[in-house]
Amino acid sequence: VDNFVDNLVKDGKSHMARVAKAGEREAKRAELSYCVLAETEREGRPVGLAEVELKTGRYHQIRAQFAAHGLPLYGDGKYGGWGQPLALFAYRLSLVHPKSGQPLHFLELPKSEAFAGFEEVLERLTL
Repeated sequence: VDNFVDNLVKDGKSHMARVAKAGEREAKRAELSYCVLAETEREGRPVGLAEVELKTGRYHQIRAQFAAHGLPLYGDGKYGGWGQPLALFAYRLSLVHPKSGQPLHFLELPKSEAFAGFEEVLERLTL
């Protein structure tokens, strides 16, 4: 498991976020951890499948942090990625129902062609 801890600034004009220096005005702490589950090649370039856990929830956090660390998301032209479509998908979501207090869990695997070649690994995530 690896971590990214950065300070992000949201740029409303460009509709992007960028990694900023600590103490920069309007910069907010952004933290996530990730684990690379599989790697392959597409069009002669390395591509990986990663599971990401957000510790904070900032604007474009995953996209901005991965790009800033030299790992732009596949299909994310806005942040320096290549290919199509954008390979970003929330496959698992857990929360507590606001009224009943009951835990809710949702699981759905991506069906986009952006995840082609990773079907075996994705199927193991449902176990």
